[in-house]
Amino acid sequence: MTTPIKLGDHRPEPIVTQRRGMVSLWGEPGTGKSTFGLSGPRPVVLLATEYGLEGVSMPDGTPVTDLEASGDLVQYVIERPMAGYTARITEAFDELAARRAKAKDSRPATVAEAAREALTRAEWEGHVDAWHQFADLFCLAVEHPDAQLIQVDSATTVNEMARLAYVGQLQQVLPKDYGAAKAMVEGLLQRALHSRKNLVFTHRTKEIWRGNASTGEFGPAGYTDTNFLVPLVLRCEYAEGVYRQVVTRCRPNPAAVEREVPALDATGEPDMGYVSGGNFNGALALLYGEV
Repeated sequence: MTTPIKLGDHRPEPIVTQRRGMVSLWGEPGTGKSTFGLSGPRPVVLLATEYGLEGVSMPDGTPVTDLEASGDLVQYVIERPMAGYTARITEAFDELAARRAKAKDSRPATVAEAAREALTRAEWEGHVDAWHQFADLFCLAVEHPDAQLIQVDSATTVNEMARLAYVGQLQQVLPKDYGAAKAMVEGLLQRALHSRKNLVFTHRTKEIWRGNASTGEFGPAGYTDTNFLVPLVLRCEYAEGVYRQVVTRCRPNPAAVEREVPALDATGEPDMGYVSGGNFNGALALLYGEV
């Protein structure tokens, strides 16, 4: 017999749903992906796994350095160091010589061979360090009470970092190993999605194939389930001086698909500071069916 759940006589406070945005952006370089999240609620924590925002300006002309100086932006650039390369050469040389002696191989170990092995080990060690650095910073940003928006630039590289850290390579990865690397990424995403933070993930572009044939279509590169976990997906474009963000998926508001994101201020009125392209407020308005 099942025991009924007893809640007692108290009545819990009503749950208030916070209006927030979780957005995935994809497009070619130079289409405005990296600065999109900076138009959202501040302070913004930017985790850059590629180049960062050095020399970049906002669509209204404000230099990113001004946002950093005011505390509206905290930027971390994740580096991939060649950790311990020099120290590894001696270790690799000794191990190589021992292996050959055990195998009764008369060839002498050379420094060149040891250097190649040491390079491989240092690269892998660097990938592991880079992944842990990103994961630690991401969790700290999610838990920080003052951070209003977290932008990962790019989520494509984060997916590669997880595979390199866990498997040591990007190509010819066994399904069991790839699944474990995906779980590492999904674990971080789920942690962020269960928080109440605004989230922006940028993606590079990849060609879509069916079997051995190209479909001639393009989509976001990286962890594929990002675009199922995140409710709003935008394709970023730039042509003839005009930026555009076009909705390719909107789970709460399917009617928004193929619409362009507008630039709106906090009151929902057009933001005249934007010459072209939309902003985070406009994306929220489409997400919640307000425009």
